[in-house]
Amino acid sequence: MSTPTLDAAGLAALMQEIDALAGQLHEARGIVEKGELVDLQGLDAEVDRLCRAAQALSRDQGRTAAAAYQRLNGALDALTAAVGTQRTAVAASLKNVSARKQAVSAYGRVPSKPRR
Repeated sequence: MSTPTLDAAGLAALMQEIDALAGQLHEARGIVEKGELVDLQGLDAEVDRLCRAAQALSRDQGRTAAAAYQRLNGALDALTAAVGTQRTAVAASLKNVSARKQAVSAYGRVPSKPRR
């Protein structure tokens, strides 16, 4: 049993959805690069849906949509790199906070009085 292909309007709509998501990912990357948090909830389901849609494409439609999927992949890779950089920076910051807390704990204690 073959998978039904999309008509021309369906293909155009799919490519618009792919480009729209790539644009959202680009915006999310910019937010992350500013050191801010971004909500990525639902991203995996949306990417999965668009990737599954590729299975409904004929060979010629796949060739037509390939550039849009490549842009989406590039946007995902860029966001992944930005999140990784942010995670590394946060981990380093937390490590510094931990080191400061240890120093305060070690040197901030009031010495006990000697017992007689």
